[in-house]
Amino acid sequence: MIINNEDGSVNIRFGFGDIGLLGYDCVDEDGNINGFVGMCNQDAQEIGSSTTTTNMELKDFPILMTFRKEESINVLIKALINAKSAMIESKLKV
Repeated sequence: MIINNEDGSVNIRFGFGDIGLLGYDCVDEDGNINGFVGMCNQDAQEIGSSTTTTNMELKDFPILMTFRKEESINVLIKALINAKSAMIESKLKV
C-alpha cells in the first residue's frame, strides 16, 4: 500500500498484492529515451498477477520513478537484490 505521511514522506509497503506496477519507456521532447516505473494502489490480488495499470498514463501514477540512464536502473536492481538476499538469509537463521 502506498501511504502518504503527514510529514510529506511516502511509505510503499509491498507484500499484499495491492500495489500496481508498470515499467515502460518514453521519448521526451528532446529525443531522450527515459525509463519509467509507475506505482499505484490497487485492489489486493495475487502478487505478480496482471494488474489494471496497462491502460494508465504517466499522470495517473502517484509514484513515478524516472530513469535517464540504464545504470540508474542497475543500481535500483542491485539494492532490491541485496534486500531480497538479506531477507532470505534472515529466514534461514530462524
